[in-house]
Amino acid sequence: MAVIANTVLVVRRIAELQRRRKVLLDQRACRQRPLPAWALPPLQLVGMSARELRHLSGDGGDHGALAPDADAQLEEIERRIDALERELLSAPLDRLDTILAVLELVVARARSSADEAPTEPHPFCPRTLLLLERVRDELRRYLVAEQRAAS
Repeated sequence: MAVIANTVLVVRRIAELQRRRKVLLDQRACRQRPLPAWALPPLQLVGMSARELRHLSGDGGDHGALAPDADAQLEEIERRIDALERELLSAPLDRLDTILAVLELVVARARSSADEAPTEPHPFCPRTLLLLERVRDELRRYLVAEQRAAS
């Protein structure tokens, strides 16, 4: 994949893919939690079939799995996020707005990691740390260049 010159666009693509990934994972989490027994009679009264009620109550089979196409979508999203992040790590961050865009992506990821594992002191994945280091290094380079130009 050719390096996209507009880093902000890459960051937006990653953020959109992460939103789609979260939707799929939320759907999986909903399937893992069957409805309690007290919630079934009102659903029966409004016309749900016995088969649908068995599925909702946990007697209908595998609730934790996504549909096969959803699993494939999740894998594709993960692959695309990985490719875009690799591209982002190699793209030049030569303007303040691009540095800010990457920093916002990293902060969003750090926040979601902290929300998923709040008891861990540093729940960052290795890719997040690489992105943080990259932003730090580019900010240093930018500031050094500005100081040299000012003197």
